[in-house]
Amino acid sequence: MSDKLTYQQLMLLPSEQLTNDQRTFLNLHTEMVLAGQKAAECLLIVANDLKRMHDEELYLAAGFEKFSDYVENALNIKERQAFTWISILKLPEEFLVKNADLGVTKLAAIASASEPIAAEIMEDETAVSKSAKQLKEIIKAKEQELEAKNNQVSELESDYAELSDDFDKKEQELKEARARAEKIKAEACALEKALAEAKKAAKEVKTVPDEQSKRVAAAEKARADELEAKLKETNLQLAAAKEQKKTIASDDLLIFKVKFNDLQRLGVEIKKSLDGMAEENATKCRTALNAVLDKWKGEMQL
Repeated sequence: MSDKLTYQQLMLLPSEQLTNDQRTFLNLHTEMVLAGQKAAECLLIVANDLKRMHDEELYLAAGFEKFSDYVENALNIKERQAFTWISILKLPEEFLVKNADLGVTKLAAIASASEPIAAEIMEDETAVSKSAKQLKEIIKAKEQELEAKNNQVSELESDYAELSDDFDKKEQELKEARARAEKIKAEACALEKALAEAKKAAKEVKTVPDEQSKRVAAAEKARADELEAKLKETNLQLAAAKEQKKTIASDDLLIFKVKFNDLQRLGVEIKKSLDGMAEENATKCRTALNAVLDKWKGEMQL
């Protein structure tokens, strides 16, 4: 076993037990840690003070007409550089303090990224360790990838909106077809009743063959024939209406919407079930669910 002390062990030793080299190491180490802390504090102080000077226009009190005049003449920096410092305040203070050594250029590059990309970069130690140029290239590539995904999502949302319109039209057509069928069905029932009454009235005409009875019987028979013809036509219309309703109801888009809505409701129920499970069981169930979804993706070319 090596007799050399680890860093953690060295930090715990009393001062009198340290060698000269160990004391020198600890003094330099402490000095660098404190300097790093001060650098982080100074970074935030400068950024916050520049922002306040700009936002509150405090430079006017010293005779400067514009913020650019102040920074270029009193601080000897360009206005763009000043705004670069101010821009880093978009990042979480905890991250700034911890990563002050990255420098303003790299911090500003991260701050200029969109919120999801900035969050991703701040979690990626490999990315932040790159040079400023490389970091900017990484951010640019990620932004382009995100934009492509957002465009794809927008296209999908547009396609879904069009499909939803088609679904709604089909549902309205089905609703109207059902209403039309019900109306014709009611008319057919009324005609059947009227026809039965007309036939009954025709039979009740006096059997004595006088001219009046003949006329009444002829009129009732004519009315019954008319009602029977109309009932036949109405039944044909009813059959057509039912067939139309059946055709609309069997439309692929309408069937998909019903099934898709069922799937979404089922997804919500499955999630609730998973959330209520013990983690071990939930992990197994998620694995099984992912297997099914992967199979669907292959079969449905998703």
